[in-house]
Parts: sequence; structure tokens; C-alpha cells
Amino acid sequence: EPPMSGDRDQGGLRPSTGELPRGTPTGQALHELLEWADLSGMVDFDTWSRRPEVQANIRATLDLHGLPRSCAAKVAEIVQGGLCSDLPLAWGGSVQIAKAERLLREVDFVSRFLDAEHFPEEKDLLKGSIDVLCESEGRIYLLDWKSNLLPDYEPETLQGAVSQHYLLQAQIYLLACLACFDIRDETTYQARFGGILYVFLRGLPGKGTWSLRPAWEQVQAWKRDLERVHGEVIHG
Repeated sequence: EPPMSGDRDQGGLRPSTGELPRGTPTGQALHELLEWADLSGMVDFDTWSRRPEVQANIRATLDLHGLPRSCAAKVAEIVQGGLCSDLPLAWGGSVQIAKAERLLREVDFVSRFLDAEHFPEEKDLLKGSIDVLCESEGRIYLLDWKSNLLPDYEPETLQGAVSQHYLLQAQIYLLACLACFDIRDETTYQARFGGILYVFLRGLPGKGTWSLRPAWEQVQAWKRDLERVHGEVIHG
């Protein structure tokens, strides 16, 4: 596939009146603002959204990506909602990015492929970028922002979207995250890893969060699947 930059996560639906346009520019603008937004004072939306520097940054980002400035209020609502909402976890509890004890945004990684030890003669690299890595109450969470325009943001719809389009991405990101934090056994995994979140921004607030905390056996099965796929690629 030819190299492309930016978010290509857009669904094929026509947005309703007042909704953000669909397409790569919207995804790029939201990702950039979510990466660089200053978290200080953001919890109070009205105060934060009226700050001159916040308004100027949103307008500049919209201009950069050719989006109408009439989207500014909606974009501010989505950015603040993504970073300051309590994102529910399927197994109970929630995570709020703005309150995380430690936070990394847009974490690029470059590594040998997951099963490099089985193919020492190969020089291929696996490259990617994780939107958010954060630590909350002693556990690490990885998060990916999605700007898809879906029919609705109910759990069944989100599950279908992730299963159809993003499960491989989730597997790779999880294994990269575990490698980054040197999580190599089940005991450490249970103590340190919190879960995977895919946040469909147009569903916020209240809806749009898909989460998974796979069992250690599932993690190992994912690793074996990726090794098998890689072996097929290497050996034709």
C-alpha cells in the first residue's frame, strides 16, 4: 500500500447538520489537538474553551487542514471530552486521561518484528505510533483515538468496528506496549497492565469507548498468530 500520512479512520456515512466533516483532515486535526492540548485548567470546559490561546490554536489547526472555522466549538467539545471524560472500562471503573499519574502522547516506536529471534537474518522493522500511553492507579493503559462517523456508538457497533478494522492494530500495539515496559510474565502483566481503549470521539460524551483487557493466554495466542503471519510473509 502506498505510504500515506494522517488518520484514515473515517466511515462512509454522510454527517448530519452541525457534525464535523468526514475525511482525513478532520482526523488529522483532532489527533493534533489531542496530542498538544495543555491539560491545565481543562476540566472546566467553559473557562478552558474561552481562553484566547486555546481558541487561536483550534482555529490555526482547522485552517491548516482546510476545515471551516464553524467547526471550532464542536472540535473544542470533542478534545476536552476525550481528555477529561471518565472513559468507562468494560470490567468496571474508568480512566480519565487528564488525571493520569503519567502520560505520554503520540508514542512512536520502531523495533525488530515481534518474533525477530526466530528470523535473526531478517532486518525488517515494525513501525507505529500509539496515541496515548498513561498510568492510572499503578496500571498502564494504551489508547487510540478514532474519528469514525458510525451509525451509532453503542457497544455492539463499536465491537463490530474494532473486530472488522482494528483488531490487528490492537494486537500489535499491546505487544509493543508490553515490550516497552518489559512486561514478560503473567504476574507482572496482571499487576501492571490496565487495558486497551479505543475511543470513538464522535460518540463522546457518554458513549464511544471500547475497552479490552485480554487474559494473558489471549496475549500469547495473539503473539503466536503474528508470528505465524510473519513466517508466511518471510517464507512466501
